[in-house]
Amino acid sequence: LVGIILALSMHPQLEILDLQGSGMGRNGCVALATLVRWRTTKLHTLHLGDNDIDDEGVEHLTLALANSRHLRMLALSSNSSITIRGWRALSALLEAPSSNLQQLLLARNGIGDEGVVAFASALTKNRALKKLSLYKNPSITAGGWAALSKLLCDATSVNKTFLSNHTLQDLVRPYRLPSDLVSSLNLNSSEAGRNQIAMIKILKHHNDFDLQPLFEWDFKVLPFVISWLEAASICPTNFEKNIRRRKLSSIYQFVRDMPMMYIEFAQVVVEWYLGKKYWKNSNELSLCVDSRSQQRNFCITEIPPMIEEILPFSFTPQTGVPDLFDLDYLVFA
Repeated sequence: LVGIILALSMHPQLEILDLQGSGMGRNGCVALATLVRWRTTKLHTLHLGDNDIDDEGVEHLTLALANSRHLRMLALSSNSSITIRGWRALSALLEAPSSNLQQLLLARNGIGDEGVVAFASALTKNRALKKLSLYKNPSITAGGWAALSKLLCDATSVNKTFLSNHTLQDLVRPYRLPSDLVSSLNLNSSEAGRNQIAMIKILKHHNDFDLQPLFEWDFKVLPFVISWLEAASICPTNFEKNIRRRKLSSIYQFVRDMPMMYIEFAQVVVEWYLGKKYWKNSNELSLCVDSRSQQRNFCITEIPPMIEEILPFSFTPQTGVPDLFDLDYLVFA
């Protein structure tokens, strides 16, 4: 077999290689690693199931495949000699920035929770893998599935939910999976784009947004939060989105923690809004105000259509801008 693998070096255009059940073992992996690294630069499908491959063999292969930009499918099913050492080596392949692997088949390998956790960690920033076959790996328990659930939807914060994996779609496991994991897999499999999938997960798992980490940008970030919620209002879901309540909750957090800043921000927004809508002589307004002995700069370039939802008052060209703001409007709206 080693001789056959070396002979394949005469075919640099090789795209599919099926060596399933050929008993290649460790020596075959070493030879194949050399071939993959230097010769078969266009290889996109590699079948290596049922080959007595062990940890050292996997390590040789993953090092060779780390820079492969063409590989789309790798099958390593029925290689039960591979232990957690080999699975950790393989997980490094999933972390490689150059990896475009879309299918990884690992059925009947005795993989346990430790291996699944390694894969989940490696897939945190992976945007390519869609199919991870864990078929007939009965040692995986609730702990392993929980790691994958958190990978697909980390609900500990809005930011972590947004940064979750929205690409993995299929685990190829016929047994019963946790409902939250099934829900995330189904959502990732939908026709929605990655940003919309992230949006749906955020709406589903965060009734109220914790905006405290964003306060360092003062009110500059509030229009973007409101705009995001308006975009989310047309996002198709099978649950109630409560967009208006979320908007008011987000605004209230800013008003509660920075009331004076809110008044200053509202004044800027009104001047920008009137100038753009009625005077038509300004596309951008930058206003510096002095608050608590610190200069703050608000640069408003785009205000969401529902401007009345942001401000605690209503105004017209006839009445102008009120001098005082009724903050109770926000609390009881």
